[in-house]
Amino acid sequence: MKIAILAPFWKPPKFEGGVSRVIFELRKEWLAAGHSVHIYSPQTQTDIAQGIYHIAIPRMPLYSVWINAYLILSGKLKSYDIIFPQSAAQALFLDKNRCVPFVHTLSNVEEKSPWRPWRYLIPWLEKKALRNITACLTLSDDTVEALCASCEVPAENIHKIQNGVDFYTFRPSIKGEKQPFTVFTAGRFIPRKRFELLIRAFALVVKHHSATRLIIAGGGKLEAQLKSLVVQLGLKQNVSFPGMLNQEQMLECYQRSQVFVLPSEAEGMPMVVLEAQACGLPVVIGNFSAAADIVQHGRTGFIAESNDPEEWAEYLDKLICSEILCEEFGIQARADVVTSFGWNSIAAQIEAVFQQFISDSYR
Repeated sequence: MKIAILAPFWKPPKFEGGVSRVIFELRKEWLAAGHSVHIYSPQTQTDIAQGIYHIAIPRMPLYSVWINAYLILSGKLKSYDIIFPQSAAQALFLDKNRCVPFVHTLSNVEEKSPWRPWRYLIPWLEKKALRNITACLTLSDDTVEALCASCEVPAENIHKIQNGVDFYTFRPSIKGEKQPFTVFTAGRFIPRKRFELLIRAFALVVKHHSATRLIIAGGGKLEAQLKSLVVQLGLKQNVSFPGMLNQEQMLECYQRSQVFVLPSEAEGMPMVVLEAQACGLPVVIGNFSAAADIVQHGRTGFIAESNDPEEWAEYLDKLICSEILCEEFGIQARADVVTSFGWNSIAAQIEAVFQQFISDSYR
């Protein structure tokens, strides 16, 4: 197959969010399987030998619409068997006989700013882009339901696919000198990630475990607010903000931490959780749609039902107080990842969807 991936960001080994990591891993697997895979992105540099193409569109409102208009008018996508955009809106204008979008999330999970009124158009664009779509991929039951209800996509045209993880790269560290108990989290500093909730829960933990450390990796518009809260709660000596991390730095943080926490209220299937589990860490996460698909409550980690800091603090306290529990959870988490979340298997599942889609298109 000849596959065109429409990517929001392509600058490996630097990754911006989970989507860029997903397409990096899928491309690697599909190239190894003998397929031709090209990347088109507004945030990359052209490398024709590697099949990487920069889309010369400046940042502007409704970015994906202009990108697609440029790709269609330029005729750059005519030769591909599969066009693989990474959002619903990015399927707009594309040939429905060749387009299989990966809908990681829909616009309803993101905050809409009054200073960016065009964002209120995105749900309408998503619905229009997915009209008559015959195949699309997504990660969670919530998104499947939203695609059926809001975008009127028939359920039989939606394929739920899990995320994967490179469990050869993301692996447990060799035990060395004992370090202070460290809690690690990472993501964009936006409201739905609920890092404020984690900081407040951590403040309760520190009352009983004063040497415990919290690493919050990432960046975004709430950074100043989160740092101010840390100071306000007297946690400046316990909490660090290392900024955006590359893959090697993420691996280092996983390997020197004892637990990973993701307090998000809404997610697709977050790769950071799978990476943490691959590194043998127990995890504490929010009860978003895919939570039960990746964490077995009481066996590989904990799923917090509420936004009450005390519940989160209770789960963290259980792990801090029991090295054996941490180790058992981490071993089971790694075993589950190796069994069910390898990229080779995930890429093969998506490839099978593509092959069936091509077969149906030519009937």
